[in-house]
Amino acid sequence: MPTTMNVTASHTHINPSPLLPKALNLHQQAFQAKERGDYATAERLWIEVLAIKDAIMPGGADSEGSALTRNAMGELYLKMGRYDEAEKLLKKAVSVRERVGNAFDAAVSRENLAQVYEHKGNLALARATRISVSNSMVCGDNNVCMLCASEL
Repeated sequence: MPTTMNVTASHTHINPSPLLPKALNLHQQAFQAKERGDYATAERLWIEVLAIKDAIMPGGADSEGSALTRNAMGELYLKMGRYDEAEKLLKKAVSVRERVGNAFDAAVSRENLAQVYEHKGNLALARATRISVSNSMVCGDNNVCMLCASEL
């Protein structure tokens, strides 16, 4: 996912910790493992990345960099069918990204969280999550977005 790496890489200028390049490298390895279908390796790597980022990023667990990793892990757990774990990570990612990130970043995490709710059978909450920010809705599923927009 190109935006993932671009957003993460942008943090190098605000945090000169020598551990940040390690975290960025591990994040890329985790993404590649996920793409190969090696979910266990991706999970292990992202857990390590999250521990590093929570420790070194300004704001710790409430930093945009940590939120990005929580979103990536949430996407992984969504793919693995581990919806409760995905929900917990994505709720935190949404909260942080809405507060410190940009609208697009927050919308990506909201869409992932909405997909969790759909898989858990809560379609009303999925819809509410997608449209929770007026005029800022971005959805990965154009059919859903068009449906949501038509119901407004």
